[in-house]
Amino acid sequence: MSMRRDEALVELSGVTKVYGEGTGMVTGLADVSLRVGAGEFLGIMGPTGGGKTTLINLIGGLDRPTRGTVRVADHQLERAPEDVIRLLRRRHIGVVFQAFNLLPSLSALENVALPLLADGLARRAAEPRARAALEQVHLVERAAARPAELSGGEQQRVALARALIADPMLLLADEPTGCLDTRTGAEMVDLLLRAHRLRGVTIILVTHDERIATACTRTVTVADGAIVADRRRPVGSTAGG
Repeated sequence: MSMRRDEALVELSGVTKVYGEGTGMVTGLADVSLRVGAGEFLGIMGPTGGGKTTLINLIGGLDRPTRGTVRVADHQLERAPEDVIRLLRRRHIGVVFQAFNLLPSLSALENVALPLLADGLARRAAEPRARAALEQVHLVERAAARPAELSGGEQQRVALARALIADPMLLLADEPTGCLDTRTGAEMVDLLLRAHRLRGVTIILVTHDERIATACTRTVTVADGAIVADRRRPVGSTAGG
């Protein structure tokens, strides 16, 4: 599934997400519209509880809007069957979570290979690709280690390799440096930038860190369930500068 860089890979129109009912009802997002072009590196910022994670969960098909439309490539997620959304995530959307979400009983190599195995690829074909993915995040020497034997930064690199193993068109990252120290977090951002530059993958990243946001080609700020700012880095400026 290929996209031209002038096409919208992600498009939300009039999206509202309401949780609960009656007096317990909470509005996560209210009438949000957003267009993300193929090849963008978008940072989502804003206060805790403002709607950032709700937004990224809707884009990833992990949640569905109460009202409005969510389109990724040629899929309308708000009305797509669950099996279609799962297939889209497995083949075209990589997700990196703050809590890593690695299976504790599997080695780093097996965790990375998991999406390919779930898609029906034979182990003998999946494992060399998983090993190459670990090499890209500078962790191939830890291929046999289980998550409990890895540092937080190493676990997040395994999670990134797993998210990229199927060569997705879209990578979603929810606070990928939130559990990491400053140095390790900076290394993770460098790996994301490398994936963006070399693979051309579109990245949408939730972060609280202004330094990380400067690496993005564009940032939007979400507060009280609405997009309150949308800024693009000037053409010719350098990431992180």
